[in-house]
Amino acid sequence: MSDAPNNAIRAAARDTDLGLAQRAKAGDKEALNRLIRNHKDLIQMKARGFRNAPVPIAAIEGEGIRLLAMAVTKFDPAQGVAFRTFLDNYLRGLYRYVNSNKRVDRAPEHRHLRYHRYEAVKSLLRVEYDRVPTQTELSDALGWSPADIRQMEQMTSQRSLASSGLENIQSRDQAHSRYQESAELAYAGWSREYQSIYDYSMGTHGKPQIKAVPDIARRVGSTPDRVYKVKRILAQELGSSL
Repeated sequence: MSDAPNNAIRAAARDTDLGLAQRAKAGDKEALNRLIRNHKDLIQMKARGFRNAPVPIAAIEGEGIRLLAMAVTKFDPAQGVAFRTFLDNYLRGLYRYVNSNKRVDRAPEHRHLRYHRYEAVKSLLRVEYDRVPTQTELSDALGWSPADIRQMEQMTSQRSLASSGLENIQSRDQAHSRYQESAELAYAGWSREYQSIYDYSMGTHGKPQIKAVPDIARRVGSTPDRVYKVKRILAQELGSSL
């Protein structure tokens, strides 16, 4: 049986995501909501992977929605990557969220959910307005009182301070973790060539680590000059040598 019908369906889905992502990036709230509905299954699947973590699944899903809103602002169709593939890589940020919350905050579930509802709505409004929303805008969108918003902002500030305290205690590990997260988020937007060169340079995503540039060039089917150039570009983007 021909795969043409299935290929056509997948192509239509990619085209739909492309249009929705472009509209959402321009501030179309309904397009952003449709993207959330279209990819909620992916967010839920990723969240279920943390079912044994001491963080509510619903809170992890809320963080996934926040990451989706961030992914919209970073998505570049010119890279030739489907939005769902880009989002799948971007959702690796859930690992840092779960690890951070295991260390910092063991609040009851309702507090987790309330906090992440606030963060998700704040991210959606940031995309819509292309700026940080005001307390009044957050109050209107959430249906909360101004006092509730101020309390939540204070709690958010305290969480940041708590995280900073842990980073002072474990600065080397935290710095490495932040570098890894930055690399993983950037990785989602790279071309396949850039990803392959990074993987062989760092020994990630199942690839062996290779130090010699000519050897990397042979592995990726390129030239040493091209590999040198790409490594310099990636090093500048990540702020660290490869």
